[in-house]
Amino acid sequence: GRQGKIAHGIEALTIADYFTVSSRKSAYLTVAPKIAAFDEYSGSLAEHLLDTKLFHWEKVLRELAAKALATLVPMLGEKFAHGALIALLGKAGDLELDIRHGAIVGLSE
Repeated sequence: GRQGKIAHGIEALTIADYFTVSSRKSAYLTVAPKIAAFDEYSGSLAEHLLDTKLFHWEKVLRELAAKALATLVPMLGEKFAHGALIALLGKAGDLELDIRHGAIVGLSE
């Protein structure tokens, strides 16, 4: 934070304070895009949404992850978008409903 060991530490902490992340909707749709504006965090955040949160057991979380990912894709460029598209298309026919739904909702956003 103040000592510069964490990139944009104070700024990120100001954005992602207790009150802004107390609501999942706010955390995914407001805080995540603001934190992703810092280059150091955008790739990891998007990959986590793509690899983990889109396939969460809770439907609402999958839907929030898809919406959040849609806000991050323009920041990350065509290469990320192409890779995400291929990954999600590969999972759109999965036998497990959570995975299939996450892939489809991710593609739709």
